[in-house]
Amino acid sequence: MRLCCSLGLPSLGYSKSCWPNHPSSLLPFFPRASLVPVYSFGENDVFRLKVFATDSWQYLCQSIIKKYLGFAPCIFWGRSLFSANSWGLLPFPVPITTVVGRPILVPQSLNPTDEEVDHYHTLYMKALEELFEEHKESCGVPASTHLTIT
Repeated sequence: MRLCCSLGLPSLGYSKSCWPNHPSSLLPFFPRASLVPVYSFGENDVFRLKVFATDSWQYLCQSIIKKYLGFAPCIFWGRSLFSANSWGLLPFPVPITTVVGRPILVPQSLNPTDEEVDHYHTLYMKALEELFEEHKESCGVPASTHLTIT
């Protein structure tokens, strides 16, 4: 009997620093796992996020902290427990639709080469873009919107 598992990596819109540069850099930790593209529509609307101007001192502080700690602190807020019109740390009640793509089969390798990691990273990102394009209109995203991965 062959045991298999799948690894779904959600795409987070809040910070690029939340995930490794290559989702497939997790291959050594999950040598028998398939990569599964997963996208959640509406996830970015659950909390509000303060975006600072690039010439502000707050942005400079975020950049310095990101340089030394590897992540940028952010200011976010949601709704209150008792009133939907005041701020708090509870998420806003918005629908989230999660779509799951086809698994990307990854051969077992305990020491993948950089080329293999780049290859499966490219396959994953392409599958994620295709998943977004296939489901965006049914999830309320305008047809003119495209997924931008930086």
